[in-house]
Amino acid sequence: FAGVFVDRWGRKPVMFFSHFLRVLVVLAVFLSSETIGWLYALVFLTSIITKFFFPAEAGAIYQYVKEKKLLLTANSLFSLTFFGSVIVGNVLAGPFLLIFGPNWTFFIVAMAFLLAAVFTYQLPGNGAIHLQTLTVQGVFSDFLAGLDHLYRTPKVRLGIFLLGISQITIGILGVIAPGFAD
Repeated sequence: FAGVFVDRWGRKPVMFFSHFLRVLVVLAVFLSSETIGWLYALVFLTSIITKFFFPAEAGAIYQYVKEKKLLLTANSLFSLTFFGSVIVGNVLAGPFLLIFGPNWTFFIVAMAFLLAAVFTYQLPGNGAIHLQTLTVQGVFSDFLAGLDHLYRTPKVRLGIFLLGISQITIGILGVIAPGFAD
């Protein structure tokens, strides 16, 4: 659903602001990490920001890889590095918490988002936000067109299904892996 907005706003600015907003959200943990409601709100906010980041990042591959024959390789490399970093991050979460403690771990995560924002800013393109008129009808129409494409294209449906299964598996590992640091 967020991809409909990303297409109207531009990929580079959405990626940059997503990274920058996640820096602020992670640092907001220091304001009141003792309140569970505050932590739930921050996790929810991070999730919303990330929902805008992923379609911008995925669409950027097509924007920056000009030769169509290299798209499969670029997408494969993207998937490999993305899922690899998720797995490595989940594996290192426990040891980082034990070695550095929660405050330094959150600070390191915030600085990683800041570094990602700096790298994103360096991408080619002007990064101007293209504020096209957003109407409920236009957004809903684009959303339905995406669902129609999903319905009519079996390979896309299979890809979405396999992606969902892999993310569920990685999510389960993400919950289990930090506990092995003890």
